[in-house]
Parts: sequence; C-alpha cells; structure tokens
Amino acid sequence: MGRACTGKGCAVKQIFILGSSNAFGVGGENGGWADKIKKHYQKKMYQESGLGEICQIYNFSKPGATVGFVLDTYPDQLKHYGIKGQKVAIVSVGGNNAKAENTKDNYVSSVEKFEQQMGQLFDKLNQDFDDVMALGYRFYDETKTLPKSNPMTGGCSFFGMSERKNLIVS
Repeated sequence: MGRACTGKGCAVKQIFILGSSNAFGVGGENGGWADKIKKHYQKKMYQESGLGEICQIYNFSKPGATVGFVLDTYPDQLKHYGIKGQKVAIVSVGGNNAKAENTKDNYVSSVEKFEQQMGQLFDKLNQDFDDVMALGYRFYDETKTLPKSNPMTGGCSFFGMSERKNLIVS
C-alpha cells in the first residue's frame, strides 16, 4: 500500500475507509474486510519488534450510505482527522444507490445520477488523497435476499442484481 515508513520521525500513513455496510462490516462474524486491514496493521505496528505507530486507520463507513452521503461527509472527516503524511482512501459504496425501496421499481438513484455522483466522488478523492482504491460487489442469489426488511423504518428494500449490473461504470 504505497510508501513504507520504517524509521522514527516518519510521517504517519492514514487510511480512510469510506462506504456503506460492506465497508462497515455488517454481517461478518469477526467484522468485515476493513477490520482485517486494521488488524493487519496493528500486528505490524505493535507486535514484539514491531514498526511502531506508522499508520492510522479510520472507518467512516455507515450502513445504508449512498454515494451522495460519502461525497457530502468525507471532506469534514478529512478536515478534522487528516494530518501531514500519506493519505489513502479505500471506498466501497454504491449498492444502496441501486436498491429500490418499498417497491421493486422505486430506485434510490437513476443510472445517470449514480454515474454523475460517482464521477464527482472519485474526482474529489483523487484530489484529496495520495492513493484511492475502490472495492466492488459480488453477484448473489436474489431469491435469498429479496426483499430485505428495514427494522429502522419498517419498510423493505430490494437489492436486485439486474439493477447493480446497470450501475457498473466502465
């Protein structure tokens, strides 16, 4: 992941994880992929004869987040937590833009709005971070996931793979 810092006085690398439930770790027995990144770096830093504090990891993900949410919130997070040194953004967002709420055709975002917001997000991230990584989604069996009840609102969501296929940006 970019430049390594192995001596005292090195700038600290910061990793900002941005996204939705996938990045937050919802559904993982031992957390999600973001937790694995954190554990990896903590082991490198704090094991016997470790490298010391060379990295800070912030997970600003939120279940239910959309591209617009990340676009609106990450600048303040970067302003409040960013320090001098290498900054890396790892982003996993967009699935909630492809979902339909309460009925199968009430989509959160149109394909056009998704493409526009995703383009804005990555343009801004590439200006603000040294490195930007994007993680996507895997296909799944819709018969096991539809509809998904929302305990917060009492409604339901439809995450159809055909809708996600339409939101793939080339």
